[in-house]
Amino acid sequence: MSFRLSTIQEYSRFVAIDIGSCKIRVLICEIENGSLKLLGKASVRQNRNHMMDGDIANMRGVSDMIQKAILKASDGLESIPEDIIVTFSSNIMPHDILTMNYARADKTSTITLEEIDSMIKRVEKRSYDRIKENLLSTIGTKNIDLKLISSSLTSIYIDGKRISNPIGFTGKDIRFTILNIYAPMVDFENLHMVINSLDRKTISLVPKTVLYPKILESSPYIFDTNLYLDIGYARTNMVFEVQNEIVGYSVLPIGISTIEAEMMRIDPDKTFLDIENSIVDMLSMTPEALAKSAKYKTYSGIISDFFTLLSGQINIQAKQTSKELVIKNLFLMSNPAAAKGVKEHITKHLVNTHHAKVRIQVPEIQIGDTTLEIEYASVAWLSIVANELLLVKKDPIVRILRYVIYQYD
Repeated sequence: MSFRLSTIQEYSRFVAIDIGSCKIRVLICEIENGSLKLLGKASVRQNRNHMMDGDIANMRGVSDMIQKAILKASDGLESIPEDIIVTFSSNIMPHDILTMNYARADKTSTITLEEIDSMIKRVEKRSYDRIKENLLSTIGTKNIDLKLISSSLTSIYIDGKRISNPIGFTGKDIRFTILNIYAPMVDFENLHMVINSLDRKTISLVPKTVLYPKILESSPYIFDTNLYLDIGYARTNMVFEVQNEIVGYSVLPIGISTIEAEMMRIDPDKTFLDIENSIVDMLSMTPEALAKSAKYKTYSGIISDFFTLLSGQINIQAKQTSKELVIKNLFLMSNPAAAKGVKEHITKHLVNTHHAKVRIQVPEIQIGDTTLEIEYASVAWLSIVANELLLVKKDPIVRILRYVIYQYD
């Protein structure tokens, strides 16, 4: 059953939740005259037994940690908001980008949200069939039950002219591009049960992939060729954007846990805390300083190998997206990625590629007048989505949602 903007109830305060493999991050926000105000924040570490290989392994445990994070973020508030919006990722998160053309029966009538919904629905079956075929070539099987979790309109042209908000326009010939994102049914159902256990009103579930471009909506880089790189604990997300349009993304099953596992193999007597502190320290060092470090002589090759692998995947995914794609800006979107040495390692490994001149940046994260640490990036942009959902419900002419128009629940 498809979700509609009309089903959203009015809310002025809400809780934004990022369910990560390593940490739960929560922001509590208030909407004042269409603008966001931060009321509270919290970051709570996950129990290692609650999340395994990036997926939920203990639903009760994850639910309890979310509740703990919400309570921590709401410290000092008179009450906790009932409405929540959640972002998530999955190791298998296939997508389909489909461009379609159609001629409108009445070119003088104005375009409505209902017409956009009809456009999206008419390509849904075709998109699903394409995804199933792609699964066979990418993971060797198509016998996985998938759930359509997000359908997003990434571009629309009316009579050859690109429009950012088609609502209210007239015209005959329409060309639109849809980004459909799927997740394994079992992963979605596990997440759904965790969210239901919170006993709150769910505004929306939003895949992380569509959040990253929020960073550039008021930026001079918005029409460049950009890569958003989120190095997480269990997985790494890459999102490619060209001319303000998502053109491809990939979820890689590598992350900080990849480095951690190799270090534990070499030195099994080390505790996880020792390993974690060593990784943080090593990622703060340039490749040259790390190579000369006597303290980390045993581990420096592991860090180098990780970034060799990661940079190789950047090249592969860029070529698969488009043979002509040359990354102009690379945005590091997470706490590990923002460490000083990460930029140096990636620069070193991309120097002999088409992307040698890439600008690597760590974005500034803000909610209203409050600047947040980079670890809150995903949940901050999720809060922006929550604000936009309400704005569009009140007046669709004001703005069309960037990337998240409909989702399915």
